[in-house]
Amino acid sequence: MDPGFRLDGRYRLERRLGGDAGGRAQVWEGRDVLLARRVVLKTIPLERAGGDRAPRLEFRDGAQAAAGLAHPGIVTTYDYGEADGPDGSGLTLPYVVTEFLDGRTLAARLQAAGTGTAGAFASGEAVAVCARVADALAAAHAAGVVHGALEPASVFLTADGVKVVDVGLAGLLRDPAAPGGTRSAPSPFMAPEQLAGQDAGPEADVHALGVILARCLGPGAVVPEEVAEICARCRSARPAERPAARELAEALEAAVPAGNVLPAAVPERDSPDRTGAMLAGLREWARGRLGVALGAMAAAGVALAVVPLLMVVMSFASPGPTGGVAIPPPVPGRPSGPPGMDTMERGASPGRTAPPAPEGRRSPSRGARSSEAAVNTLARMRRSIDLGIAARQIAPREGTELATLVTTLLNRLDAGEPVDLDRGVDELRDRIARCGPREIDPVRAGELHALLAELDGPE
Repeated sequence: MDPGFRLDGRYRLERRLGGDAGGRAQVWEGRDVLLARRVVLKTIPLERAGGDRAPRLEFRDGAQAAAGLAHPGIVTTYDYGEADGPDGSGLTLPYVVTEFLDGRTLAARLQAAGTGTAGAFASGEAVAVCARVADALAAAHAAGVVHGALEPASVFLTADGVKVVDVGLAGLLRDPAAPGGTRSAPSPFMAPEQLAGQDAGPEADVHALGVILARCLGPGAVVPEEVAEICARCRSARPAERPAARELAEALEAAVPAGNVLPAAVPERDSPDRTGAMLAGLREWARGRLGVALGAMAAAGVALAVVPLLMVVMSFASPGPTGGVAIPPPVPGRPSGPPGMDTMERGASPGRTAPPAPEGRRSPSRGARSSEAAVNTLARMRRSIDLGIAARQIAPREGTELATLVTTLLNRLDAGEPVDLDRGVDELRDRIARCGPREIDPVRAGELHALLAELDGPE
């Protein structure tokens, strides 16, 4: 794949960030042209026909596990999909989309020390960083998710704190057999049981963090006795002798010197004025949808077949009074945040309540509803969700789940497939109602409920 290639028409590849030693995965800096933000895209190119389906299913399951983790020290997972590779490649591209992190990796910080292995931090900084990593691991382990390949390159030092990447995905992104049948060199952070061929468990993550802490401290570092003792326990050859991640996090947090500050990272933020970029992205995405619709019309020779698609495009790119995309007015009282904080979640302003969700279920038959009207309403709902995510009125995890449900209904209706719209509307209504104000802003939730009411029709 080359820069400029798009996954599903939405995610544009811009710069190759690398891949694992076995050559299995590709990691790219990219652009979400719909929401106008930088993202990281990780994909495993697989044969489209006759290939092994297991890696794709494992990758999808790993992405789902990662998306279920909500912790400030774990990178946010935005989306998962499967796209066709470049024409003629015969490849299918399962991919996962995560937030783009401004800062540098712990590996780069260690390298900057000159030796590449030790002494990059004062002891207080090293303990503080590893305490944050241990806390993130403890949250993942509590959810049944293991990192499996923790190393300094997996830890980012950002202006927003310490972030761990590839939780739940690291083992899937790495291929133990490099091209040509030779095996990749073992990582110095792997636990003895991993080197013996066993699957990584939570104890392997703790072992890796113990090695990382020792590297950060450097030989001969003077640290409290309890830190030296727990660091040695982490690196025990016997998994049962290692502390749990939660115990490690609490011990390290207690040892952080008062007033210690985390190492600074120089962020490369997006422009503070994100509105113009977001509008441009919406127009670019809508033009792409229009091109697809016209191409389908030419191939089928039936103009009526694309009327619903054209309505979708118009709903995403309908001009406002000044010729741009019609954007809902800003919500009064919403606190502003630093530019580029794509994943910050905020609660609702005090005193604001959402219009109540309709009580109870609708009758099984909601009356006659035209397919075109339903498509138009679902398209407006998808736009409302996307704008809610961009305005930080909907948390990324909940927004992704809602957008997936709406898009599935919309695409099936658009393709003329039989759809149980009643059931889909009820599921969407229930998901929105279960979310609190930190997941969906009350005013945005009211707007979504109003759109769902349009799909109810006469009883």
